[in-house]
Amino acid sequence: MGKTNIHVNLDHHIPSESLFTKCEYDKIGKSEEAKLHQKSNLDYRDFLEDNSGLTIWDRLRKPEFQRPTFCWEDDKYINLLKALQNNRVIPGVIFWLNTSTGHIFVLDGAHRLSAIRAWFTNDWGDSSSAQEYNYLEEDEKSASQRLRESISSEIGSFENCVKAGKLYRNAVDNRKDPFDTMDEATAIRGKFFYNLSTSLTIPIQWVVGDYKVAEESFLNINTGGTPLESQEVDFLKYRRSPVARAITGIIANGYKESVWIDNIVECNEISKRCYNLLLSDSDNHVNESITYMPFVKLQRKNGFYKHAFLLNLLAISSHKKTGDNTLFTTLSNLSDEANEIIVSQKTFDTLKNLESTMNHIRGKLSQSVGLYPPLYFYSSDGKYREQMLLMFLAWFSRGSDTDIKKRKYTFTLYRSQFEECWSIARDYIFYAMNRKGIGPRRLTDKSIDLLDEFLDTLVSGVKSKKGLTSIIKDFLKDYHEPTYISFCTYLENIGEKSKPFSSLTKNKIEIKNFIEAQVKCEICGGYVDLGNSHQVDHIHERSMGGTNDLNNGRITHPYCNNNRRILESITKINLEKIKQTNLNKKVNISEKNNKNEAKKSTPTTTQLSLDV
Repeated sequence: MGKTNIHVNLDHHIPSESLFTKCEYDKIGKSEEAKLHQKSNLDYRDFLEDNSGLTIWDRLRKPEFQRPTFCWEDDKYINLLKALQNNRVIPGVIFWLNTSTGHIFVLDGAHRLSAIRAWFTNDWGDSSSAQEYNYLEEDEKSASQRLRESISSEIGSFENCVKAGKLYRNAVDNRKDPFDTMDEATAIRGKFFYNLSTSLTIPIQWVVGDYKVAEESFLNINTGGTPLESQEVDFLKYRRSPVARAITGIIANGYKESVWIDNIVECNEISKRCYNLLLSDSDNHVNESITYMPFVKLQRKNGFYKHAFLLNLLAISSHKKTGDNTLFTTLSNLSDEANEIIVSQKTFDTLKNLESTMNHIRGKLSQSVGLYPPLYFYSSDGKYREQMLLMFLAWFSRGSDTDIKKRKYTFTLYRSQFEECWSIARDYIFYAMNRKGIGPRRLTDKSIDLLDEFLDTLVSGVKSKKGLTSIIKDFLKDYHEPTYISFCTYLENIGEKSKPFSSLTKNKIEIKNFIEAQVKCEICGGYVDLGNSHQVDHIHERSMGGTNDLNNGRITHPYCNNNRRILESITKINLEKIKQTNLNKKVNISEKNNKNEAKKSTPTTTQLSLDV
């Protein structure tokens, strides 16, 4: 896949105001004081750096949960500055004065103001102040330099325009044509800056009224311009709820302490762990290979997509399902609660519950079954399936503790066969779910029952000594007849003679071999997500005198390791065969590494992945 241009992050130029509960905002009086403001425009001087801390810029704030300032493409920044350069009108901005704090909220125009300020200060999101304000990804820092270079080429940096402006002024003062005394590019930049002190005028419209008036104005502005999804509108309305706070904190990687009311250290730590688990891979990986299949792989790195994904997860962790009503209830709960202690505790509990729920399928704690992402959450050709992650997460965490233990136990006993069947059937199951209208935002109890039905069909089929293909056909026939017919048609028409592989088939072959090259658990026979969800176990138990010798160690799932005695006493898996297969994989990898070392060649991406 090609490299995607990441947007610059200018969120620090106009910080978000610290959150208040509804009761605190109700105490803020009407902003009649705004009528007394004589400032009707922002001009050149307002954008210059001033370390006094007393300029209007130092008082500007964005309403909390406003869209972060990283949604513009590079061209939009360049076009705005070209409009300035050509003396075109810059649209006005809308302000509201908080008479309690003196802060001025930018209800509309924050992105435009941040872009102009960035040019004046040469701060395109990679400065020390930007990093202090918020967590920045490496690709965001690279984006800053990319945009800086583009603007320097097409517009000129602020510093270069200042120098050109002085040359232009000298020519004019000496009654010379600047275009005769300097090259055209320098003259254009000089003219731009020479006129900027009078041409840069941005009208200010002040909203007069209390907080409620300002909030309504903000919502009307932000739902009347660029169309917002209904969930975005809800997020703006219920942005003070515990779930909205948790989502914002996770996306900021714990670097936005203003969202927490109490338990600040604990909430920061949990949100950082959740970020590393859920968003870090998507945010940091740009150059993708076909075998790059992390736990979560969001396709749109900026905008509202992260919020929607995390809301789905939080609905699953709380209610074990999604759906419009469930998502609305999850987001809006306690959004109008006046008691800060209640809101604070619920926010903390929301984060803890999410992390605890994720531990059922990911991580090294004893309850983790350690699902291998490329097999469970991706199609056979490498497409990420968010609803599969949500479905398995809900399945392994729903019901009573007894229900969860029984489900994990049965799944683990038949995990090897489950994964063989799932590898073949997952594309067809996903297709059938879509035909039934099931997706990430529409996962009902009945939707998740699919996995119980799949496991029950598998167990019954294995006990009856049916082949895996027959088991899959039995399941699909009961679940969705049209998909069953498609699967049968596929079985009857496998491949054409003397034909080259299509690019899609090549991808599937690469992914199939990539998955099959992974280590398997030497207790259940299922694939291990090595490095993320495994434990190192004593083959001959330590409590029974087992040594800490290298040859007495093996890789297992955390759940399998902590339930090994009961599992090993009744499992029908050929563990010796799995052990030998794992050993062969290690030998093959070692031989490849030795050959590479001898040739002094650079390892390929696949080899590096296998080494890890």
